Amino acid sequence: MNAADTHTARPLREVVGGITQTLRRLPPGDLAALRRLSPEDPHCPALWKILVGDLADQLPTDDAARRAAERHWAVILAAMANGLVAPGRRFGRALGEAVPETRVVKLLRAHDDALAVAVRTVVQQLASRGIAFDPFDLARLVLTDGTSAEDDVRRHIYDDFFTVAQGA
Repeated sequence: MNAADTHTARPLREVVGGITQTLRRLPPGDLAALRRLSPEDPHCPALWKILVGDLADQLPTDDAARRAAERHWAVILAAMANGLVAPGRRFGRALGEAVPETRVVKLLRAHDDALAVAVRTVVQQLASRGIAFDPFDLARLVLTDGTSAEDDVRRHIYDDFFTVAQGA
C-alpha cells in the first residue's frame, strides 16, 4: 500500500495489534462470520466495523485501490479471527511446526486469489493443531502481494519456516 494513498497511516504492527484487541472484544457470531469471510463477498458487518474503525486511516482514498485493500484485509481478518493470535510468535516458525513444506512453498508462490486460498488453508492447519502465531508477517505477506516488497517478506517467512522445519 502506498502511504501517499492513505490518510495518515500508522505502522503495520500497531494496526495489527489494534485489530487483535478489537477481535478479542467481538461476540462469537461476528468472529465466526469473519472466519467464513470471502474476500470477494464483503457483505459481513464485522468486516465493515473493523474497516471503518481500526483501518480507517490505512485504506487508500482511490476507489479501485480501496477495494483491493479491503480484499487484502478481508483475507487477513479471516485468518486472525481463528483466535490463535500470539504476538511475537513468528508466522514462518508456526508454519514450520505444523504445515508441510509443499504447502508452504505453494503459499509463498501464490498471488491474488490463490494467495487468499493458500492463506485460509495454512491457517486452518495451524488452528487444527492449536498453533498460535503473530499475524504481523501474515499481514505483510498479503499486503505486499504484487509489490516490490513481496520478495523480502516471502524470504523472511521461508527463513523462519526452515529454521524450525529443519530441526524437526
